[in-house]
Amino acid sequence: MEKNIMTKSSLWDFNSNVNTQFNTLDTNIIVDTVIIGAGITGITAAINLIEKEQKLCVIESHSVALGTSGYSTGNLYIPVETFYQNIVKKFDFETAKIISQSRKDAIDFIENMVIKHSINCDFHRRPFYFFTNNKASVSLINNETSALINLGINIEKIDRLPFSTNFLSAAKLDNQARFNPLKYLRSLANYLSSIGCDIYENTPCLGIKEEGDYSLVHTPKGNIKAKKVIIATHLPIGINKFQILAFPYRSYAVAVKLKGERYPNGNFWDIRVPGFAISTHNITSDKIDTLIVSGSSHKTGQPGFKTHEQHYKIIENYIYKNFEVDKILYKWSAQHYQPSDGIPYIGSVSSKSKNIFIATGYNADGLTYGTVAGLLLADLVQGKESPVISTYNSNRFKPIASAKKFIKENVNSTVKYLSDYPSNVDAKNLSGIEAGEGKIIEKNGEKFAVYRDDNNELHVVSAVCTHLKCIVKWNEAEVSWDCPCHGSRFNIDGSIIEGPALCPLKKQHIIS
Repeated sequence: MEKNIMTKSSLWDFNSNVNTQFNTLDTNIIVDTVIIGAGITGITAAINLIEKEQKLCVIESHSVALGTSGYSTGNLYIPVETFYQNIVKKFDFETAKIISQSRKDAIDFIENMVIKHSINCDFHRRPFYFFTNNKASVSLINNETSALINLGINIEKIDRLPFSTNFLSAAKLDNQARFNPLKYLRSLANYLSSIGCDIYENTPCLGIKEEGDYSLVHTPKGNIKAKKVIIATHLPIGINKFQILAFPYRSYAVAVKLKGERYPNGNFWDIRVPGFAISTHNITSDKIDTLIVSGSSHKTGQPGFKTHEQHYKIIENYIYKNFEVDKILYKWSAQHYQPSDGIPYIGSVSSKSKNIFIATGYNADGLTYGTVAGLLLADLVQGKESPVISTYNSNRFKPIASAKKFIKENVNSTVKYLSDYPSNVDAKNLSGIEAGEGKIIEKNGEKFAVYRDDNNELHVVSAVCTHLKCIVKWNEAEVSWDCPCHGSRFNIDGSIIEGPALCPLKKQHIIS
């Protein structure tokens, strides 16, 4: 059986014909609003602010949409992974109602943008399904179906799925959607640039200082003075309270071509432990030609197996068991943040701040929640208030709703912080590190992250995360150093892949 596996980059990255080429910021500028992060949250906020005659700019540490947004699975839906039945229990019916309506509005907004700007991003309405073959999960689907009906969502129990698999219970929700997020966001970014929004790629934020009615955003080659700052970086950069309220996880995705081109049309959630999300897309033609399965989440830097690659194998085994596979096309992973009480945090960075706004804790629902966040952040910059903004209030703390996950996750981070990882290679014998392998070693009480490339060259950086001093862990699947405490990730040369860290891992001399 043929396999053509591509790793590290998503299928959107390989198949997007929409490009961006924005300069790096190299001077000091003054704007009304600066948006840090050019994913779906930042671009959505920018679209809504530019039309309000705001002078604004967007800075991105890498390239537009090539963070989590470009590594998503391209699905848009009203259901949430935390389930509305749980939101009603933890909060109330009105909270669940506002969340479901805001997610519906977000999908409608994306569709309107696609139509308004004639964006060729394969946006299509299609059905969403819950199903399970697990007896323990039948009541979960029944209760969630009832919860959605009570919220005014048109969902129905069904006795047949559009592909062959065993199941005990299933439900169908029409009029959800899919699209190519990279084409969508890059098209909007190019439009924004054409009407006066300055966008800067390869421009990381090195720090933010709030000074009265203005804030100063520092970048490597220039500073930005702004009345308002939106931090749209998935988890707020630097050190702040949200690192104990939203917790970093990685999920995996595998895209395949099926034999006979028999693709079901829809987004399917197989409710089990671990659960899987199945979806189909048209990538290289006008017809559906690719199936994606995602899932097998784990805390960043804590794979739970000897290797991260095992998570891909779990998904591959599931695909081969349920579908007739022609070949594997792509494999990739992405980061998401789980909120302590199940609802994203969207609003001011603190109860005292009036000028800096954040959004985080989307769970694995980033495209829809990211759009919700972008719309709300634009409203907040303009001083608007609404029940929707109050529902997602970033400065809330619900002890009962948050307690279990809050305690579990922060105990986990504390344990990782206090752990003294033993040396697994003798510093005097680096030949124990094979080509393509990374390991933590210790010498004279100092820990080093060492990687040997295929040319037998060693890459040595400090193993101490620059965020809060946790020891990074090797991720062989993505060839990166990942922090098991708060999710910062680094390349083999120490450069930052994603925060909250603001500084790279310090390069070290070759150890002998």
